[in-house]
Order: sequence, then C-alpha cells, then structure tokens
Amino acid sequence: MTAMVSGSELTDIVGSQDFNLPLWAATGGMAALAIFSFMGHWNAFMGPLIYLNKPELYTLPLFLAVLDSGVSGRTVPLHLIFTASFVSILPILLIFLFAQRYFIAGPTAGSIK
Repeated sequence: MTAMVSGSELTDIVGSQDFNLPLWAATGGMAALAIFSFMGHWNAFMGPLIYLNKPELYTLPLFLAVLDSGVSGRTVPLHLIFTASFVSILPILLIFLFAQRYFIAGPTAGSIK
C-alpha cells in the first residue's frame, strides 16, 4: 500500500526550498544564443528573397545584393556599397558590445577571488 503525499509535503521532504538553480552559470550561453539568433534573423536572405516582391521592402542583405549585382542597370560606386555594409553590421556590433559582459560574468560568477 502506498501513501499519498501532497505537493507542499513533497517539497518539505525533498528540501526544494534549499535548491537554487544556478542561472548565473548559463548567462554566457544565453547571451551567445541571443547574439547568434539575432544575427541569423538580421542576415536572413532566402526568406525575404522568396516572400518580398517590392524592392522598397527589401531587407539590408537583399539591398546589398542588388547594389552589388548591378541588377538595377547602373553601377554603384564601391564606397557606397562599403558604407551600406557597415551600416548593416552596426546593430549586430551594438548587440555584441551590450552582451559582452555576460560572456565573462557567467563563468566567473562562482569563482573565488
């Protein structure tokens, strides 16, 4: 025969109030995941290429491809292409600079000085 135990009694038996999930150890991994996820969505090329029909709605990678390929029928100066590519990199760079402290904070949070 088995005895039924309620949820609050089970936490007292297991001692879950003393259990502390160390999320500080995962902050570096979560920051890296956020950066890579943002980069994947920001630099998406095939999805917008398939679904967007109007050139006004093109994302930055599509715009850069159109500038570089000469599809527009005119040649674009190279310095404008470089400037547009630098502008497209800025949000990723800013996200990385913001999340950089979490790369170091996670692994060193439990260390002893």
